[in-house]
Amino acid sequence: ASGTAIAKRASLLLGRPVSTAEVFVLRNHEPALEKLVDEAATALTSLIANAKAWTGCQYVVVGGSVGVSERFHLVQPQMSKLPPIYQVTLLKPDEGSDADAWGVYWYSQREQELADLQH
Repeated sequence: ASGTAIAKRASLLLGRPVSTAEVFVLRNHEPALEKLVDEAATALTSLIANAKAWTGCQYVVVGGSVGVSERFHLVQPQMSKLPPIYQVTLLKPDEGSDADAWGVYWYSQREQELADLQH
């Protein structure tokens, strides 16, 4: 359900290159794009439910362009239809569409600090 994957598939469907942002604008006029976005929301819902089953997490932050798009709201209604054991609280990233990059940065900083403490 990555923005890049959505744009790539939409480009194939339309026969011309489109960005993820364009997909979310054009989806109201293109039934194939509406279906694509709905399928992406369903895939994301399934992924989150599986993550909950594996980890027992209570919160999930959906990062990147998908997490900040209006279509993010499609996931919550699908999540609420699942058994309670698979439900989580969905959060948007504080860092917007750059959340993924910031997460990697903060993780690497923490790992470096831990390595420095061990030496």
